[in-house]
Amino acid sequence: TYPSFATIETGMYQHHSQIFNDKIATPLSADISTLSERLHALGYATANLMGLGDGIYNGVTRGFHRLIVNPNHLSSAEAVERTIRQIEAFDECDQYVFLHFSDTHTRSILMDALPLATQTHLPLEERLLGAEGEKTSVFLSERAIYSHANREGIRRVDRILGEFFSYLESRFAPEEYVVHLYSDHGVPVYEKEPYPTSENQACAALMLRGAGIPKIGRCAELVSGLDFYPIVAHSLGFSPS
Repeated sequence: TYPSFATIETGMYQHHSQIFNDKIATPLSADISTLSERLHALGYATANLMGLGDGIYNGVTRGFHRLIVNPNHLSSAEAVERTIRQIEAFDECDQYVFLHFSDTHTRSILMDALPLATQTHLPLEERLLGAEGEKTSVFLSERAIYSHANREGIRRVDRILGEFFSYLESRFAPEEYVVHLYSDHGVPVYEKEPYPTSENQACAALMLRGAGIPKIGRCAELVSGLDFYPIVAHSLGFSPS
């Protein structure tokens, strides 16, 4: 997440931005403009309403007028509620709002509580057997409890974002908003031998909706986190260079 966030917000490979490890405090060069800085310069009121604090010390989030840090609790329901409040509080402004939620993020059962439906629908043996300790999400093993939790998270996000899109449609004309939805990585829990560049790990969400976005359904074109910066630039009408 740490290097991916910097890559997405700068459109640069890690060896160019020099941000690749959260244990090595490398500040982003002042002559590199982040997405939030570009939107700030274009007159948008920029707000990061839910996110980790990683981007504060390395400069990746330096373009936000308002920044609320949530190091652990990153709920899509809370994020959407904050967004609606932001939209209505500053409705005289053009707004660029960033949200970071982790409902679909798989974690070891020793590190975080899994969805209630996962806890109640799987047998006790499956919930306890082989529990990983401080293992990060990209190295978790294939287990029913993790795939079940991931699907529960996807269903929750789908429901909550559906309500949010309904709100946008009721308040704005189609040409008045753009939504970009993306993930920084996939999940390993559907593979018997997970590795960081496997298909399920490398296949991450990238979805767009709103003004000027063609309704083409699913696209088979290969993209990466590096493409997000120019995608935002194109959809909001400024040059990424």
